[in-house]
Amino acid sequence: MFSSVPLTTHRYFVPVHVPILYLYGERKPFQFHTDQWIHHIDEKRVRDGMSLALGIRGGGHWFYAAGGLPQKLALGQIEQFLATQRKVI
Repeated sequence: MFSSVPLTTHRYFVPVHVPILYLYGERKPFQFHTDQWIHHIDEKRVRDGMSLALGIRGGGHWFYAAGGLPQKLALGQIEQFLATQRKVI
């Protein structure tokens, strides 16, 4: 059985030492992530100054490929994320 803690199984803890950018469309019948996952990424941001979980307003599941404003917002966030300097820990 898997634990509900992010990045953990019943046997191993797998730390991820790279920043995470998690974008998701807000306009979907249900989400594919948990509040715990968003909280985990928010905590990583405090440590690395870079990780980000962000809902794209008006975006569905394929917001990054659908065109229009949701796609532009996503591309802007990706460009900003890639240009950000990671904190040295």
